[in-house]
Amino acid sequence: MSNTIYECTNPNCALGSQFDHGKFTDGISARQKTMLTGQPEESLKEGVDFGEGVCPTCGEVGEPTDVQQTPVEGTDPHADLHAKAAESIAPAMEELRAKLEAGEITQEELLGEVAVLSEEAQTQITEAAEGSSDE
Repeated sequence: MSNTIYECTNPNCALGSQFDHGKFTDGISARQKTMLTGQPEESLKEGVDFGEGVCPTCGEVGEPTDVQQTPVEGTDPHADLHAKAAESIAPAMEELRAKLEAGEITQEELLGEVAVLSEEAQTQITEAAEGSSDE
């Protein structure tokens, strides 16, 4: 894992805001890039299309900043909740990927469905975390 923080300078990227470029570490995986763009994984070039320094939100190459991330030691107190939420949406994500690859849905439709699934997972995590803190 890289400690370099990158800045996405794509003005259309949802990672940042109108007034501040989004920041990220590491980069997008080949599989994420395929889900984002529909490009076949075998056609992607590491360091150009995916990998270190490529924005995980829009898939464009970011600019390295002078800031280094300081790794945090410890464990995620809600790791089990995150794992359960990811597991609960995994079948739907695989189904969507298959539909995209078969040409049954468009990239835009896929992104809309992924946003809904992500929101559902976040709601599961939040509700479960609030329930565990009440105890």
